[in-house]
Amino acid sequence: MYRINWDKYLSEKRWREEHVIDEEKDRRNPFEVDFGKVIFCPALRRMHDKTQVIPLSSGDCILTRLTHSLHVMNIAESLACNYTRSEEFSNMYNDYDKAFNDAQRIRAILKTASLLHDIGNPPFGHFGEDTIKDYFVKFFNTAILR
Repeated sequence: MYRINWDKYLSEKRWREEHVIDEEKDRRNPFEVDFGKVIFCPALRRMHDKTQVIPLSSGDCILTRLTHSLHVMNIAESLACNYTRSEEFSNMYNDYDKAFNDAQRIRAILKTASLLHDIGNPPFGHFGEDTIKDYFVKFFNTAILR
């Protein structure tokens, strides 16, 4: 069975030193701090005004990208909880505190990634991405032929 080296993937190294956590004042791990930064970022708040495209919706409720991302975050956190509470995960550790801390980190990473997954997407989601891609393929093919 393949064992994941969580020490490699859960590195607390940060690119900007001024964002190092003062552990006396803030008891969160760096991944929980990252999650907090995402919660407060303007790009996330702007998703409140963007409609999540769902074809042929029969309800009277409009789903926003922010609501969609919150739904995805809930599912990701459930997956993280199920994995980090599994026997497979606990068997990787001899130290309960380290297992608990790594589980917290994994949950924070998945929650953060879930919230970020739709930021920057064009209107109409994947259909919009395909339309933009097709436009540029045609544009550059035409430009090269000139």
